[in-house]
Amino acid sequence: MFSRKMQQQIALFLSLFLILPLLGPLPEKVLAAPEDNSVFLEANSGSGNALLVTGLIIGGIILWARSAGEKKRAQHYQVGVELMAAGQYDAAITEFQQAKKYKDAPVYLEKAKAASCDYHYTAAQESLAQNNHLSAYRHLKRVIELNPNYRAVPDLYARVKAWLKPFLTVKVAALDFDNSSGYNLGRQASGLLVDQIVNSGLDFVEVVERVQLQKVLQEQRLWGSGYFDTRDLQEIGKLLGVNYLILGEIHNAQANTNTTYTVVTDNDKTRFRYRAEREAHLSAGFRVVNVRTGAVTVSDTASRTARDTDYSYWRWGFNNLDSESKLMQQALEAVIRQFGNKTIIFLEKEVSQGLEGQATTAL
Repeated sequence: MFSRKMQQQIALFLSLFLILPLLGPLPEKVLAAPEDNSVFLEANSGSGNALLVTGLIIGGIILWARSAGEKKRAQHYQVGVELMAAGQYDAAITEFQQAKKYKDAPVYLEKAKAASCDYHYTAAQESLAQNNHLSAYRHLKRVIELNPNYRAVPDLYARVKAWLKPFLTVKVAALDFDNSSGYNLGRQASGLLVDQIVNSGLDFVEVVERVQLQKVLQEQRLWGSGYFDTRDLQEIGKLLGVNYLILGEIHNAQANTNTTYTVVTDNDKTRFRYRAEREAHLSAGFRVVNVRTGAVTVSDTASRTARDTDYSYWRWGFNNLDSESKLMQQALEAVIRQFGNKTIIFLEKEVSQGLEGQATTAL
C-alpha cells in the first residue's frame, strides 16, 4: 500500500505526533503543594489528545500496510520456492521478484535465473540438433534476457537469427512526411520515426536507409512530389524490396507568443511584471501501407502543443523563453512518438505471426 520511503516519512510524522502530546502545552496554573513544596501543572490537554489519537490512527495504518505487504511477499516467496523445486524456473523468477527482499528471496532469484539459463541453453542445443532453429531462437532469446554474457550464447543467438532472417524479416521504408505548414518538418518527422523503430531493437525488422529510398524515388521521378497513388507505392515497394511503406502528412503547424502584465508595488514603487507564454501547435497523420495489396494496415492522427512561460520586468527581456523552433520540435517529437509506438506494435505482431507460421511449417 505504501512504499518504503513513504512509510519512513509517515513514521517520522508519527513520532512527532506521539512526542508532542507528552510534552504538553504551556502551564496555565502552577499550584504549590505545601507538604513537599512540589508543583504540578494543570493544563488543557484537548489538543494533545487529538494529536495522540491521530498518531495512533496513522500508526495503525502503517502497521496494517506493512503487515499486509509482508504477508503478500511471504506468499510470493513460498510459491517461488515451490516452483523452483518443480523446475518451473521462469515462473519462479517472477515470484521471487515480487517477494523482493523477503528472507533470502534475492538469493533464490539469482539461483532461479541461473537454473533458467541452464535449462534454456540445453533446450536450444537440443533444438539445433533437430534442426529446429525457431525453437532454438526462442530459448536463446530468453537466456539473453536473463544473462547476455552466458557462455557462448551471444554468438549462437546471432547465428540462429541470421539463419531465420530470410524467412522472417519484415522490411519497411518511411517516406518524408508531406508538409505544407511553412516549417521544415517533413524530413524530421520521417527521421524521428525511423530512429524510434530502429532503437526499439525489434528482431527481424529492417528499415531501408534514406539514401536508397531517395535513389529509387529519383529514378521514378517521384522525389519531392509529395503525392503517391496506390500504383506508385506498389512500384516503390517492389523496387526497394519492402513489405510496408510509411507515409505521413503535417496537417497544421503554428506558433504564437502572448504577453500580459500585472502591476507590482514594492516599497511604494510601482512596476510592471510581464508574463510571456509561447506555444507551438502541431497536428499530423500517418499510415502504414502494405505494398503488395495497397491496403492501409495502420493509420492514426495526433495533435500536440508545447508551451513555455517566462517572466520579466522588462517588456522584451524574456531571455529564458524557448524559441518557436524548439517548441515545434517538442510537439513534433510527441506526435511521432505516438505514431512510432503504434508502428512498433504492428511490426511486433507481424514478426510474431511470421514466427508462428515458421513453427507451423517446421511441424
